Amino acid sequence: MLCEALHNTGLAGDPDEYFSVEMEKALYKELAVSTFAEFFERVLAERTSANGVFGAKVMMGEFYPYFLKRLRATRPDRASDRTDAELLAEVFPNLRYIWVTRRDKVRQAVSLSKAIQTQVWERRINARAKQPVARPEYRYEGINLLTQRILIYEAMWQDYFARNGIKVRTVVYEDFVNAYEETIRELLDYIGVDVPANHTFRRRAMMRQADEQSEAFVQRFMREKSEQIMHGPLGPDSQW
Repeated sequence: MLCEALHNTGLAGDPDEYFSVEMEKALYKELAVSTFAEFFERVLAERTSANGVFGAKVMMGEFYPYFLKRLRATRPDRASDRTDAELLAEVFPNLRYIWVTRRDKVRQAVSLSKAIQTQVWERRINARAKQPVARPEYRYEGINLLTQRILIYEAMWQDYFARNGIKVRTVVYEDFVNAYEETIRELLDYIGVDVPANHTFRRRAMMRQADEQSEAFVQRFMREKSEQIMHGPLGPDSQW
């Protein structure tokens, strides 16, 4: 949703998940490349807006083990004596970080659980709806695991920012949906983009996917999690 919003400004590149395993493979043929180095240069060249802004979405699950590892391999002469943050700042001049978080981790986990099962990650206005590969089912263990993973990944991002003295702009999902254009204008100012007085943003197309089933999953998980916490068995070695 944030990537779409930045794209719709026409002033902030075309942010997407370029450096994920799946998207990189999908774009190799489209961009006529065969190596990560070629892919990286082509993505920057073709997905940068006229004012020189490039944006990308990177998930923590692929940040360290995939993206940084492959990026370092393309710069063997410079990567060894630079921290991750220093390397990124060199590769992306005037780098700015925008960190998206959500207060309600359970609803985030439920949304993720349904998307994993159905392989439907988004819905757009006036676009042909992708057919789900499966009907989503309530899965306590899956939602529980995803909730923990979200918390761990957020802790890893916070550690990365703190260790490298990075000043990051945080966008809270719940606030963003209620102040859509205001948030985007603030972000454009943060990354140093001037917005012309009469500039208009393209219309948003991404639609909310949460429904009554999502809410039912959330409420059921909250009940079961509370029951487990309050009345679950404690082993003989448990300590408070």
